[in-house]
Amino acid sequence: MQTELIAAVLHTLLALVALWILIFYCWRPYRLDSLRDKLFELRHGLFEMAENGEIPFNHPGYRLLCAHLNRMLGRAHRLTGLMLLLRAPEQVNNPRLHWLESLETLPVGTQKKLMDIERKMGFAVISHVIVGSPLTIFILLCGIIGMLIRKKDGPSVPPHQVIENEVKRSIEVLDRIPEDEDALMAV
Repeated sequence: MQTELIAAVLHTLLALVALWILIFYCWRPYRLDSLRDKLFELRHGLFEMAENGEIPFNHPGYRLLCAHLNRMLGRAHRLTGLMLLLRAPEQVNNPRLHWLESLETLPVGTQKKLMDIERKMGFAVISHVIVGSPLTIFILLCGIIGMLIRKKDGPSVPPHQVIENEVKRSIEVLDRIPEDEDALMAV
């Protein structure tokens, strides 16, 4: 009886160690590579748009979105659930506002394609962050519930809009960190 109990405890410990190794040494690098592959694919699509003449390479809309994709590629290893808790500093300019302004000079079809690339990037980043840990899922759910409770007395906002706003705010946390402009434009 005592031997069976010790064997069961050892098997459980070995299984937990194996699970830990699987998560931290196999699954995490796979997730990071998967995110980077998606971001490279989106950047390639942006490049093809410029190559096909839909948008000039020197247009601010192209340059800013390319810089944004490069920032996400360069910081992909730092994307964690903690960014859901951080608030973007207000004193630093939001590059997305400049990007949105630059889109006004483009045809509507090109604007939609660029916004679609940005939306797909945001979805890839936030799904990477959310799937990263159960704690992140818990933080996100608590935040959404808290927002829905706070907005209960004000105008009603659909839950998907609350989630979309949180996703954009979370991505802005990383996007607003100042960095060397030349390093961002490196392809």
